[in-house]
Amino acid sequence: MRKNHGKYIAALLLSALCLLLAACGEEVPDAGKYLCVSVESDGFRWEPEALFPEGVELELGTGGRGVLTAGDLSGTFRWSLSGTKLSLNLGGERAGGTLQDGVLDLRLSDGEMLLHFLREDLAEQQPKPLDQSAYDALVSRWCGDWFGRWTLRNVQGTFAETWYDCCASIRAVPEDHTLILTLWDEDGSRDAPMARVEFSAEAEKGPALSTRGSFWFQEIGPGDWALDPDSAGFPDMLLLSGHHDGGGEVFDYEITLRPWGRAWDDVAKKDSFRLPFRYEWYLTQIEAGEPMPEALPPAA
Repeated sequence: MRKNHGKYIAALLLSALCLLLAACGEEVPDAGKYLCVSVESDGFRWEPEALFPEGVELELGTGGRGVLTAGDLSGTFRWSLSGTKLSLNLGGERAGGTLQDGVLDLRLSDGEMLLHFLREDLAEQQPKPLDQSAYDALVSRWCGDWFGRWTLRNVQGTFAETWYDCCASIRAVPEDHTLILTLWDEDGSRDAPMARVEFSAEAEKGPALSTRGSFWFQEIGPGDWALDPDSAGFPDMLLLSGHHDGGGEVFDYEITLRPWGRAWDDVAKKDSFRLPFRYEWYLTQIEAGEPMPEALPPAA
């Protein structure tokens, strides 16, 4: 069904292209080439290459003339910009959109289809999608169960400057090339987590960056958290940090995690104060081959 829907979207785009015609208009500083990075219709999101292997380009030329190219098809059109509101004359019909800071969104086919464009220089900076083998390697690297602690510092409010043990689970969502991190401490459980954050798995190199989620009732936005193995100063360790301000509580926090089953001997030798509170209990669990619990036991 999804495949047929793609053909329908392609047909809509072809229909819009056939309506384009030449004309003239005004000059603005936003003239230039824009590359389509995604297509949306009826709740579905598509890579433009899935519809047109050679991609979709829109060029806003001087004098208000423009050219839209999709595969072997191309057509000229008239365009104008008022503030951030973009208008295209499509053979007697108008298509509307917005253009600001090199980001162009355009609606075609009576609003049924939304095309997202980036100015050429910005599009070239976007991370390239992973191929399947690279994504599988990323999943193998991050997905699984993790154990560690989270620490509060610079506290203003009712909390004390202390730390709590925590568990986390990272799983893959292959259809979206994303990773989902779920984290809970001793006052919660896997079913009642304190954090749930989605990470993009689009970059071929570097850390996986958060795209959306929440931690302790506060939003985690794009790039606020990063799955970076080099951030904590120890191998096989993640460090997630940030500033919380909400509900009358203000504090800085750090979350350190290691894969369940990995000892912290190197941390103990260098700085034993960074060990989880239940570290001795943790050692007995991994020595016995126990899986990570759904909830942490009461502290001794």
